[in-house]
Amino acid sequence: MKPFIFILLVSIGISCTPDFVSELCPTSTENSDSKNWLQEKINGYKNTISGVKIWKLTYHNDVVFMINDCVNCYDGMVVVYNCEGAIICEFGGLAGLNTCPDFEANSSKPTLIWSRK
Repeated sequence: MKPFIFILLVSIGISCTPDFVSELCPTSTENSDSKNWLQEKINGYKNTISGVKIWKLTYHNDVVFMINDCVNCYDGMVVVYNCEGAIICEFGGLAGLNTCPDFEANSSKPTLIWSRK
């Protein structure tokens, strides 16, 4: 079962297209720039040394993407973006930032949609 999940996750990461955000955010704007932001981030993460994880979830009933681009880094930041690519929340870092103190209470269980180890 684990190899199947790995293959599925890899194929999701490889098959990301500008419509990827549209599929995940049905109410997303039709502006093509807003559709490309997530794919551009993923393309940038493909050559990074650190682990990266991207989850889809809802926060206050809106679809959001939570990105940890330094998995297992003690001072890494986790950033939450809306479907248009705007930053909604930031967590972590050296200062222990938390711009959305109600995030845990008002968000759904995250679903991993892309990762790089």
